Amino acid sequence: MASRGDSEVKRCPISPQKAFTLVELLAVCALLASLGGGLLFAGASLSSHFNDPSSDYNVKREAAAAVVWIRRCMYDARVLREDFKFKASSYTKPFSRLEAQRSAPNGTEFEYWDGRNIAFQVERTGVEGANYFQYNHVYQTLSPGLKLRVYKKNGDKYEFSNLYVTISVYGMARLRSDG
Repeated sequence: MASRGDSEVKRCPISPQKAFTLVELLAVCALLASLGGGLLFAGASLSSHFNDPSSDYNVKREAAAAVVWIRRCMYDARVLREDFKFKASSYTKPFSRLEAQRSAPNGTEFEYWDGRNIAFQVERTGVEGANYFQYNHVYQTLSPGLKLRVYKKNGDKYEFSNLYVTISVYGMARLRSDG
């Protein structure tokens, strides 16, 4: 029987005598910290870009939400079998509120979509001075067709964006861009 002092110390079979020194571990930690810090600054600049209300990303996102609202109004009209009037002012100043006016059994119902950072302006309807556009649920058509130029809000002013919303006479609402 071997005594306690006679036993051999077993070493790790993978690397019998190699290990990282404290300096090597600190160097790796410093390298990882500097890479993480660089990513943190890059993420902060992207975050400020997406939080800017007048950025192209946010303008497109809000215009897409308006298109979804228009499509939902047309879908509700088909399901409820009720026509509605879509109000869009064709004045020279852009407007930020879209309005759907539906005749219901208990009176006229209004539904609104308010743009926080965008506005619209009617372009080339074919009918001068048209403010109301009638949607027919039976034929699923909008008369006349409509093209809304999207403006982005920059302080108190509105600037052109390259986006516009088209609502065809066949009731198809789409978000398009010029370029």
